[in-house]
Amino acid sequence: MASANTPSHSAESSESSGRPGLLVLLPDRIDVEEEARFYDDIVDSASTVGGDYPYGQDDSPPLSPHEAQSIFSRDIWLGDNCGESQAFARNVEIAGWTSVGDKRGGAYVVYDCVITMKEGLTVHALKRYSAFAQLYARLRATLPANQQSYVPSLPPKAPLAKFRPSFLDRRRRLLQHWLSAILLHPEIGGCQALLHSALYLLLLLVPTLRVGAAYDHLMQTCRFLYEESPKILLRETVPLKTSIQLSGFLTFLRAQEGRLAFVRSLRFELLDWEDEGVPEFFIHLPLMLNLHSLHLTHGERLFQRDPDVVDIIAEIPSLQELTVHHAGFETTRLLKCLQSHLVCVDIDFGDLDDYPFFQTIREEQYPPFHPLLILSHSMASLTKLVLRQWYTHSEITPDPDLLYPNMRELEIHNSGLPLIAPFVRACPNLWHLVHRAGLESRGHPLSTTETSSLLEGYAAHRAHNISQQASFDRTWDQLHSFSGDLAGLYVLGLTCPIERVTLHLNCEDWPAMLGPSLFYARPRYLEIRDLEGRSSTNGDASGWRESLRALLSGEVGSRMEQFSGMSDILAEDQPATESILL
Repeated sequence: MASANTPSHSAESSESSGRPGLLVLLPDRIDVEEEARFYDDIVDSASTVGGDYPYGQDDSPPLSPHEAQSIFSRDIWLGDNCGESQAFARNVEIAGWTSVGDKRGGAYVVYDCVITMKEGLTVHALKRYSAFAQLYARLRATLPANQQSYVPSLPPKAPLAKFRPSFLDRRRRLLQHWLSAILLHPEIGGCQALLHSALYLLLLLVPTLRVGAAYDHLMQTCRFLYEESPKILLRETVPLKTSIQLSGFLTFLRAQEGRLAFVRSLRFELLDWEDEGVPEFFIHLPLMLNLHSLHLTHGERLFQRDPDVVDIIAEIPSLQELTVHHAGFETTRLLKCLQSHLVCVDIDFGDLDDYPFFQTIREEQYPPFHPLLILSHSMASLTKLVLRQWYTHSEITPDPDLLYPNMRELEIHNSGLPLIAPFVRACPNLWHLVHRAGLESRGHPLSTTETSSLLEGYAAHRAHNISQQASFDRTWDQLHSFSGDLAGLYVLGLTCPIERVTLHLNCEDWPAMLGPSLFYARPRYLEIRDLEGRSSTNGDASGWRESLRALLSGEVGSRMEQFSGMSDILAEDQPATESILL
């Protein structure tokens, strides 16, 4: 609860020099309910928007000391102090505490939080310890990983001492330190979770004020938050999954001129193409001059329904990150005619009405659709490329002059048996490689003949990849990390050292693949995951044990410093351990 009068243990209110009688009016076009719903959607979804696929770069280091720079410089929003502090508060104090109710009948303690806004208005809010815990949880759920360390730990609970004055005074000081560290922080002090709390406090305060200086200060603060909050809110990805979300987003954009320029990231997942808001959305799209990330979950269906959408997206000059799932021919047309230079691309050609694009054309038609050719417009800028069910020709390679000097991450998922040499030649500075072969299981135990035929096919493709790297006289100097399944590493036939290898076993992996896969890699750090699923892999424990022992005692193990994940099968009668330092 909040009040205009200062309760016990409160600090003095700060006065502003605003003119008496100043009345600040908000535009009458504002749909308050729609705006509130949109704010809630963004805040609630911030922690859920992200990658939907496994085998990503979960523990790899930064891309490079020379990462691509963002198009948003620190002075682009000079008027809203984004280059300095985004916090809405300028002073925080917890002035005291008081007990509410009877100790024998469910009493609790509330703390008097005194928050002074940038405009000079002082707000008192009485909050229980649980409110701080809820805010802490919300910050943990919504803040990006690089800001998590800025959130200090809350003081611990002490049920047996919660009414002792000495304990309460100590907790008051600790909570004040915690709240100050959050609200006054130049970055997280303006995040959507805190902004949502600030607006709630102000709404509770409105009925208690009369026209006068305090009322003027409140309205000025409301105006400040109303004008500045979209700039902060729209830095997060806007999810558009339903017609209600789309309607709320469009209403939010109409409410104030200029909001389109603050949109930076969109995730469009709507399936209802007949929704009346869809045409308006794509009319607004070219006006989002700072849009740098676009995710289209049903890309090809959308492009087929309205081919003009391809041209609309292609003309967005600021686009840096593009994700298209359910891709097809129109998606390749979009990638070739983009005006912007992409930094990150994630394309999935799978599951388009059960007829993936590369199943509708013959292999001899694959070469013009090689990703290195399709994305050549962004050769100088591309740093990360994710390919899902993007098949390439098994013999024909693209132009050898293609060069992606800034490519640091490459992921290939469920794309058959790719030739790796074109990527080695075009991406000499690659840092992190993911390959999940994703080869389909036959759905029944393989006979000896089938197993032999399968392994022969893998071995033949591996040999072809090795010979191509030799004929091009080119391999990566040293990859920092590889992640994927064992069959995926085996068929690539990489001939370079790899610092860190993480393998995920599945039903296409065999113990005999382990030694050859790591012969050239000789990683310092090896992790083999999904131990609990080893029953679904091929070969019994003794086969894996023999392969692992041979691996660790041979030349591959001579460089290894740490191995983890399958140490429990190295000895039949010894307890499992998480890792072995070698």
